[in-house]
Amino acid sequence: MKGRTLVLALGAGLLLVSATLVGGPLLAIHLSKRPLVPATPSLLQDVRAGSGWASMGCPQPTSPSFASMSEALSPDLTPRLDALFPPGSDADALQTVLVAQGFGDIATCKDDPSIHHTAFRQTGGGFAGPYPIFAVVAWRRSEDGRVAWMKGFVSYLAP
Repeated sequence: MKGRTLVLALGAGLLLVSATLVGGPLLAIHLSKRPLVPATPSLLQDVRAGSGWASMGCPQPTSPSFASMSEALSPDLTPRLDALFPPGSDADALQTVLVAQGFGDIATCKDDPSIHHTAFRQTGGGFAGPYPIFAVVAWRRSEDGRVAWMKGFVSYLAP
């Protein structure tokens, strides 16, 4: 009886040590989840990322490494933007909505100042999600202040 009890006690001890060594860090990672800051605006709720080159709307570089790449347009954000602000919409109204949704400073492309872009950046989240989002909206502003076209790019970042 003493031998069997000793084996069971050692087995239980090893199991407890293994659970602590593996489960402890996993629990700490799970509990380290922080809220997303700022909160995800309605424009970016449930958007998917696209794959390819995130151009920020600017003209594609002439480098051969970019020749075969497509733009990483979000399959959700770009159509959502087009529905809200179809071509011909007021570009100032677009900028007002983007700023209200938490997008930052408006910038232009170095090689084409008629192309504008702005970004939304989030922090927080956790190892198991939710993941912070980085989104860019780009548009061409015509000479009369209208939206010629618009593009949306989304990526999810590791916390």
